[in-house]
Amino acid sequence: SIIETKRQHCCPRVFLWQVREIYVFGIKICTKQRLKFHHLYLLLFQKMARVKYVDESSHPELIEEIKAVRAQRRGKLIPVYGLLLNSPEVALSWMQFLNAVRWKIKLTARIRELVILRVALLNNSKYVIDVHRKNFTESDGLSHAECDALLKKKISPGFFNNEELALIAYVDQLTLKADVEDDIFANVKAHFSERQMVELSVLIGAYNMHTRVMSSLRIDAET
Repeated sequence: SIIETKRQHCCPRVFLWQVREIYVFGIKICTKQRLKFHHLYLLLFQKMARVKYVDESSHPELIEEIKAVRAQRRGKLIPVYGLLLNSPEVALSWMQFLNAVRWKIKLTARIRELVILRVALLNNSKYVIDVHRKNFTESDGLSHAECDALLKKKISPGFFNNEELALIAYVDQLTLKADVEDDIFANVKAHFSERQMVELSVLIGAYNMHTRVMSSLRIDAET
């Protein structure tokens, strides 16, 4: 490991003060140098989020809102809503909106996850990539190899059909340029109904919003 200490079971919050000897890559660091490694302590033990997380203990007045989130998010108060519940009305509206654009649409689960993963790649959202690969992509029809291919800027041949390649081009242009050229739109529309075109566009926009807000708040990984 990077750090070895001569004391075990020390509390992370007082780590720098309790350990008597610190070893970094096997090299002993003397007591006087402890504070120089404060940034290393922060990296190992501190959460990164730029605002505080809300939970039942910190905000007991929001117990009903937190129950509503847990009921619709795999029984968890996931980091997204731990952050958003600083504004309860926004958090609950956000959840209902994402519920609609993910599960009340006429798109296949595979197409939905393809869009979400691609947007997450383009916006450098490791949080969304990790959550969806862990919980959704495989069960919704994207193999590990297809996810790996989708998470590269340049799509390799042999993984996606013409409909999906047209859709990826649409996601890329709308995300990167906030506009779509007529030929790109026409290529996608050849495969989808007008309702589905609206749903695709809203799904792309929703996950651009989602990933950018979470990045700006420096959301922590879901455990």
